Amino acid sequence: MRRLLLSLITLAAFAALAGCLPAAPPPDEPTPTLSPRAVGSVVALPTTDIIQVTPPAPRPTHAPLTDPVKQQWVQLAVDDLAQRLAVDPAQIGFVDFRDITWPDSSLGCPQPGMAYAQVLTDGYLIQLSVGKRLFEYHGGGREPPFLCENTP
Repeated sequence: MRRLLLSLITLAAFAALAGCLPAAPPPDEPTPTLSPRAVGSVVALPTTDIIQVTPPAPRPTHAPLTDPVKQQWVQLAVDDLAQRLAVDPAQIGFVDFRDITWPDSSLGCPQPGMAYAQVLTDGYLIQLSVGKRLFEYHGGGREPPFLCENTP
């Protein structure tokens, strides 16, 4: 008797749970599938995975510098590079100037055998070109730019 009662309860539970299942789509309708959908410029994925989006690297602005101090730093870098390469400063192209927070006091240009304070350091990056070669001048605070020859 107990076994019969237990069987009937189990059968009733299965019947109740079967009513909770979604209905199958009619055979003439396509089965919906999950696919990415665009939301603005971001793609939303139907998943629980965490996706880290890295913004693209800043593009050179080629906008004229209006800050006279920054203009002076660029001119110092151009003059230094012209002297190093023995070229006319007019052959040196201005690519970019960026204010940067460097990860340590090496200003993004660590020298072998040197120790640096591991503190965020405000500074700047000047990129110049001669032909197809790119040169980086780094600086920080009120210090003049210097050519970083061993960019990591």
